[in-house]
Amino acid sequence: MTQELFLAIVLNILVYLLGFKLIRKVGGVKLNLPYTLSLVMFVIYFFTQFPLFYFPREKTITGDEENYFGVGVDISDFYGISLIYYGIANLLFICGYILFKGKQGKEKTIRSIEKNI
Repeated sequence: MTQELFLAIVLNILVYLLGFKLIRKVGGVKLNLPYTLSLVMFVIYFFTQFPLFYFPREKTITGDEENYFGVGVDISDFYGISLIYYGIANLLFICGYILFKGKQGKEKTIRSIEKNI
């Protein structure tokens, strides 16, 4: 395992821990359901696709089986850096969600509306 790949794994784990910790801070799962589902899908994708692709040492997206030998571009050199970019993209998603989340205002009651009229 290269240093780049190790950095990508650590970065992604830290990003996911931060993301799940922020769910509790901004109101829980009930108030942030789309964000929570997105984060769960990102985690499932990362932890299922990473071992399925990297550990068999596949060099192309289609695999190295004899029927597909030579099909596609060798992406094995870019795998570590692409996982780092994936972690950064997820971090920016989390930051964007937190920064641009709609402000919860006070709900107006009928009495407050009647006072204004």
